Amino acid sequence: MLLVNASGTPIRADSFGGVVIPPDGTLEIEDGYCDARLAMNGSRIPSLAERLLVGMVPADAELRAKWGKHLRVSSDEAVTKTQEAARLAEEHGLSPAAAAGILNGTIEPPPKQQRGKRRG
Repeated sequence: MLLVNASGTPIRADSFGGVVIPPDGTLEIEDGYCDARLAMNGSRIPSLAERLLVGMVPADAELRAKWGKHLRVSSDEAVTKTQEAARLAEEHGLSPAAAAGILNGTIEPPPKQQRGKRRG
């Protein structure tokens, strides 16, 4: 995600390579660093980018409106793949890593179970 320095002062990003972002300067970081988490009590835990890069906001106006309010700010495609992997893991009793591998095509899906025939 592309973030822009909206603070008016330079920001030093030690955790992201030690670069210094001038006012109105931009920094591209991975989407995962921009997604907040949900605490056990249901409250929102700010994302790593929000905590480490105070004063940086998304360059895209649509994403900026969600910044600091929603759990997922990154692209909808990433959320869809994550949700699909969680559904697949729950449905087949797989680990999240195995479900992601099936979605990526690196792991073959488990065979469908057939019900037994009645005898008699």
